[in-house]
Amino acid sequence: MNEKDAKVLLKKYRAGTLTEEERIILESWYLELAASKESPKITQEDLQRDLKNISKGLPGFKKAEPSLSPYVRSLLIAASVLLFISISIVFYLNREGPPLITQKVTNGYLNEIAPGGNKAVLTLADNSQVLLDSNSSTLSYKLNGEKNSSNVTVQYNTISTPKGGEFKLELSDGTMVWLNAMSSIRFPTSFIGDSRKVEVVGEAYFEVAKNAEMPFFVKSDKQIIEVLGTHFNINAYHDEQSVKTTLLEGSVKVYTHDKSASKFLKPGQQSEIFENENLFNVSNIDTETAVAWKNGYFRFVDEDLKSIMGKLSRWYNVDIEYQNVDPKLKFGGVISRSRNLSQVLKLLELTGNVKFKVDERRIIVMP
Repeated sequence: MNEKDAKVLLKKYRAGTLTEEERIILESWYLELAASKESPKITQEDLQRDLKNISKGLPGFKKAEPSLSPYVRSLLIAASVLLFISISIVFYLNREGPPLITQKVTNGYLNEIAPGGNKAVLTLADNSQVLLDSNSSTLSYKLNGEKNSSNVTVQYNTISTPKGGEFKLELSDGTMVWLNAMSSIRFPTSFIGDSRKVEVVGEAYFEVAKNAEMPFFVKSDKQIIEVLGTHFNINAYHDEQSVKTTLLEGSVKVYTHDKSASKFLKPGQQSEIFENENLFNVSNIDTETAVAWKNGYFRFVDEDLKSIMGKLSRWYNVDIEYQNVDPKLKFGGVISRSRNLSQVLKLLELTGNVKFKVDERRIIVMP
């Protein structure tokens, strides 16, 4: 990306009007800039004010249609396509002032393991099961003209995604739910009474339909979330050390599982409840990292190797084995979830600190 286009994006960044594609382009440009010895003609004041924040993930951006000339728009679209197709992505190993590595990756490096896709299993109230795939990528329970009343018999269904699966669901009240791999949601076919309640295992993103008279409750491992209408992400995998709730819009109240403690979250905050603890932390975070999976890409920011490999294991349906390597090594980078696993592993290898061996669907991590 040339400096003219960079100035355009920096201006839109300050205005809070970056689109998803533009944000990724700007982040990658920043990382490449940090890795090079060349100084741009953009003023140092601009860099200090803007790029410092970009390195943290562009907090507070909002989606908007770009107000660009057709020429600049075509440049940005071309850059975005090139970014995702040729995978000219940056990964870095965070040590003392982290060195960065940029490399183009081609196919054929390792055994090709394709990414996951739309697939899930719907378990009905009578325990019968229906396979859901790309032909039914969104399942809707929206009721047409039917009012919640005592005459409606409530039945509970469950949608579960396997390794390598994701799915989108519309509940009967209009609430939208995105399920990540190895996740499930148990929900009523219609909401009746004075509240709406669902149960989640794994990771899910919610856009809850507003209804002040029927608060929405999400129960997951170690916690209960109460909301009226909001956008938030839950990460509640059993193999993770904590349960994380990230709020993007609105407000939620997070309770410990026994309701002995609770916290209100504001947009941009994340609560974290740790294993075998009944208290939790609340911190301000980069929400885009938390929902990157829902938007179709991996985004690692100072993330340890074990956490990264856990995400790859779930999305690519592979098992992970470590051989004399420190799982606490930290990496960062951005890459589309539509890429083959070999391309992601190659990028990690370019840091010079890890190597991988692929044995069918088993990934061996070595120093």
